[in-house]
Amino acid sequence: MFCEKDHGIYLVKHVSRLFKPMYETVLSDLSIKTQVAGNGEIATEQLENLTVISHPIKTTLVQLDMTTYEVIITAENPFSYPINAKISQGISSWNISIPPYERETLNYTIHPELGVETTIPPTYMEYFDFQHNVTVTFASEAIHFTPIGIGIKGDLPYEIDDCVEVNLSITNLVNITSGTFNLTLIGNETFGYNVAASIENVSTCTVKFGPIDVPEGDYIGIATFVWDDEELTIDSRNMIKAEKQPPIANFTYLPLHPVVNLTVTFNASNSTDPDGFITNYTWVFRDGNSTNTTEAIINHSYSLAGDYLVNLTVTDNDGATNSSLQLIIVTLKAPPEITDYAPESAVNDSQGATRTFNITINQMVNVSWQINGTEVQTNASVKEASYTNLSAVIGTWNVSAVVNNANGTDMQTWEWTVEPSPCFIATAAYGTALHGDIDVLRDFRDEYLMPNPAGRAFVKIYYNTSPPLADVIRENEGLQTAVREGLIKPLVHITGMFVG
Repeated sequence: MFCEKDHGIYLVKHVSRLFKPMYETVLSDLSIKTQVAGNGEIATEQLENLTVISHPIKTTLVQLDMTTYEVIITAENPFSYPINAKISQGISSWNISIPPYERETLNYTIHPELGVETTIPPTYMEYFDFQHNVTVTFASEAIHFTPIGIGIKGDLPYEIDDCVEVNLSITNLVNITSGTFNLTLIGNETFGYNVAASIENVSTCTVKFGPIDVPEGDYIGIATFVWDDEELTIDSRNMIKAEKQPPIANFTYLPLHPVVNLTVTFNASNSTDPDGFITNYTWVFRDGNSTNTTEAIINHSYSLAGDYLVNLTVTDNDGATNSSLQLIIVTLKAPPEITDYAPESAVNDSQGATRTFNITINQMVNVSWQINGTEVQTNASVKEASYTNLSAVIGTWNVSAVVNNANGTDMQTWEWTVEPSPCFIATAAYGTALHGDIDVLRDFRDEYLMPNPAGRAFVKIYYNTSPPLADVIRENEGLQTAVREGLIKPLVHITGMFVG
């Protein structure tokens, strides 16, 4: 049996009696809690076999640096036979074998929060004693401490740019006033950067390393803070210096049809740089003039008519360049321009509908109206023109107004979609457009009415007048039945004989 005292574990050997409830007795000058026979006595031979051994499980704490501590667990086998022990602490456990009279050491590191009381929980050592056929458990004391030091937290970025910025939070409990922040980049070569700083009464700050000029590739980045003869690691991670991407040159100009001595505005605002910013714009206007500027917008005019291949070259903050070319046609007079049109494209109508298209032009022009490339109407010497289609045919059509004069041409195109028209009254009477009787009426309309002028005129009158009647029928159930039985079904019977 075992009993723990301040200076060790007491082992009583050769106890062969059955143990009973807890009983406290005095052995020499030691007060021992043990289980003894029911009569409360301990035999003399038991007293003579009292042996003192050291505590078999210990936990110690060692500070490695300002923010790092090492927890050391030492498990000892005090017996002449090997033991298999389970060591546990908190949610962690280890299974180890310990030879006779030897010890095993387990260790791990922690980074406790500075200034906050921290507890290392008790460590338990448990093993089965085959010699005495009993499971034995020992425990070390918990360790309570409040770490005091300096802690600096911050994350390095994954990409290395022209400079590397690190946002830091600082906990300074030892009154360190100043030091040096270091950045080491380890690749095929090693590069180092440092920034001296005062951290007295500073809880947050941003450290900027640079300018950084390293080859493209992969690096291990290590950020540290150094003071006196001490060094604290802030962060370390894999970093990459990516290939620099060139800028993208792009520009627009207005007016789209410039004339001699008219100011043309060139706009490069939509030029971009994927990994930086644009610092310079170089314009070559091909009329003997060129301009370097830091502004994206510039004005220029041409004194002679002609074709000019304008070149824009943009330069980014890394010195990379990219160019864009556009052909600018300058005329003595500006070509015509359609300044207004109606309706807006796309246009949707039902079969048989009437549709009008209108345009307004800033010069006197001739107009050619075309449907899918086939001319259907012309207008001569006008500044306004319109085209009206009196009977829309099912399909999708491109309606174009092409204007021209001696100065040039312009064009407006609408996409016009014409869908089958509903049979308003029959649809209202049946409450749906999907009834088979309505299909018979549609077939009669398409096969017998629409192919001839009189039939088309009748369909147009019907489409113009029937919607209000259909609204009334739709709202009255009795009227629906009367129209359906008295009008629609007889009409379907008659037209059905023609359309099969």
